[in-house]
Amino acid sequence: MNLFRNSSQNLSDEEIIARYKTTGKPAVLDMIFKRYGKLVFGLCLKYLKNPHQAEDETMSIFEKLIADLKKNNIKCFRAWLYTYSKNHCLMILRKKSPKFIELSDHFAENDEKTQNQREEEAFQRDFYLSKVIKLLDMLKEEQKICLKLFFLKKKTYREVSIETGIPINQVKSNIQNGKRNLKTYFQKIKSMPYEDDTI
Repeated sequence: MNLFRNSSQNLSDEEIIARYKTTGKPAVLDMIFKRYGKLVFGLCLKYLKNPHQAEDETMSIFEKLIADLKKNNIKCFRAWLYTYSKNHCLMILRKKSPKFIELSDHFAENDEKTQNQREEEAFQRDFYLSKVIKLLDMLKEEQKICLKLFFLKKKTYREVSIETGIPINQVKSNIQNGKRNLKTYFQKIKSMPYEDDTI
């Protein structure tokens, strides 16, 4: 497998997929997972709002790819994977709530952008979201807990205070200081290529 990784690093996505279709060996797709695992996780996190579930569904998506890549003739894999992963998440949300409506349907995208450009930008946003989740672990424990409840769980200051036992003034302070620290950390990764998995 290491020999494959060394020989396939410079191959395009489409070339790797063609090799997979020729050999039929799932191990050939390891490089695809390495390139897109974090991006798909960020997308899943955006829709599912739960890091553990996002991890599980990221694995499910790549497991499904083993069969589905054989059935599809894909010209631009990155854009196709974004739509494929997004639809996977939407199906999960619809099962939870039959009346689920994708909010993004209510906001028109810039018509001057191509579908591929929009999907590329969305993948980049979701990648940085996954980075922010990792950066949370670098904060002090109380800051991390308060930020997760406030932003990811959409709790109010009062609800965070009740759930954690932290006085409401301290909750506000933790969120303010946590946001400032996150901004500092984020500046360090802002300029990196979004395929980079340093953090």
